Amino acid sequence: MDPTTQDAAQQGIARNLEAEAKKATHLMIWTDCDREGEHIGSEVAAICLRANRRIVVQRARFSAIIPNQINNAARNPVALDMLQAAAVEARIELDLRVGAALTRTQTLGLQARIPMLDDKLVSYGPCQFPTLGFVVDQYQRVLAFVPEDFWSIGVNLERDGIVAKFNWHRNRSFDYQFASVLYDICQEDPTASVTQVRTKPTKKWKPYPLTTVELQKTGSRLLGLAPKVILDVSL
Repeated sequence: MDPTTQDAAQQGIARNLEAEAKKATHLMIWTDCDREGEHIGSEVAAICLRANRRIVVQRARFSAIIPNQINNAARNPVALDMLQAAAVEARIELDLRVGAALTRTQTLGLQARIPMLDDKLVSYGPCQFPTLGFVVDQYQRVLAFVPEDFWSIGVNLERDGIVAKFNWHRNRSFDYQFASVLYDICQEDPTASVTQVRTKPTKKWKPYPLTTVELQKTGSRLLGLAPKVILDVSL
C-alpha cells in the first residue's frame, strides 16, 4: 500500500470513529493488552473524545480470546494505562529522531566514499538496523558452513508386519573407518539380545485454547514470523 492510499484509509477510519462516537455514550477499548495496544487504544480514545467529550472511555483487559476471559473483561473494565501509551509515544519519537539523524549522517558519509550511492538514501532504523545485523550474521554463517560426511548404523527388525527401529546411541560418526569396523562386527555376529524393556503410559490430552501469547510463540518458533505479522494474519 502506497503512503497516499494508507493515509486515506487512516483518515477514513478516523471519520468512522468520530461518526460512531457522536451516537455513543461509552467507548470500550479491545486492543491487545500490551504497550502497543495501549497506545492504539489511546489514539482511538482521543479521536472519539474529540467528537464527543462526554463519552466514557473504558478498557477491556484480557489475555486470551476465550469466553470466560472475554466475559470477565466486559464485566470488569478498567481505565487506559496512559503511562504505557506515553512510553510507546516516547519510543516512536526517539526512533524518528535517532533514525533521521543517523540516516542523514551515514548517507552523507557513505555518498562521499561510495560513488554508486551518490543519489541514494541510506536509511537507518533503530529497531530494524540491528535486526538486519543478525540476519546478515546468520547469512554469513550459512555461507561459511563447511559440510562434513558422516555415517550411522541403523538396525530394523520386522516381525508379523511390524517394524521396530533401533537407534544407535551415538547417532552418527564422522570417522568412516570406525563406523565401518562396527558395521563389520554387526555383520559377523547379527544376533542380538534384549537386555531391558521399559514401557511408559502415554496420554494425549485435548489441546488448550490458543491464547494470543501462545499463538505468537508458536508462530514465531515454527514459522519464523514476527509477532505483529502473526496478529495481522489471525485477525
